[in-house]
Amino acid sequence: MQLIVLLPSAVAAVATTLWSLLYVSIPLGVIIGIAWILSAFIVGKYIPGKTPLQVSIFAGVLVVSSVINLTYNQIIPDKPKDQSESTETDEQVIEDTKDPEGTIVVEAGDGILTTNQYDTLSYIAESARGREAYLAGKLATASYNVNIETAGSYDLWIKLSDDALHSDESRSATIIVNGSQQLKYKHISEDTKGWKYYNIGQVQLNSGTNKFEFSKMADTSAAFVMDEFKLIPYSE
Repeated sequence: MQLIVLLPSAVAAVATTLWSLLYVSIPLGVIIGIAWILSAFIVGKYIPGKTPLQVSIFAGVLVVSSVINLTYNQIIPDKPKDQSESTETDEQVIEDTKDPEGTIVVEAGDGILTTNQYDTLSYIAESARGREAYLAGKLATASYNVNIETAGSYDLWIKLSDDALHSDESRSATIIVNGSQQLKYKHISEDTKGWKYYNIGQVQLNSGTNKFEFSKMADTSAAFVMDEFKLIPYSE
């Protein structure tokens, strides 16, 4: 009879302790575990007779521990996710912020590709990431004609993908604007976890058509991979 009474109590002790350790908190699990051990010790060593009181003590501890467990689980909010657990990408963080009025966004997939005859890896086309400009070989170039209504200074941002598997500057590129203004994207290896915007610098644009040429700087193990670029009217 004692075995029939004690076995469920032992199972309940283990179950509530493990549940608290795994799903609530380690301190609470330790407290509940100690409470079970102390109750068993008291019952087994100091109390004669054991049967009725034994059942009462084990039942009491079971009820108290369950109440504490459930109450604690309800009143303690879920811990906030740390940065490594977040599913929000750099792209989402940036695109949730509304661009200033007058911003012009150009899709990389709308460009014209120019390569040398030996470059068979570069493309402007659809991939698993979407339509993109993928410049693999030295001097592979993606060209764009962008219509500007208001002449003036603009900040150039480019949206790129990187996987941190290649050395610094292996994805570097030059950007030529209207054949005369030259900017450079100096690649620093990092895992963008999708797409990320980089501020390249200021350009002076004319009213009407402006030509942008993005060129890979060298033959390396990695490609310059662009999803889009945008032009934001400069303001001090």
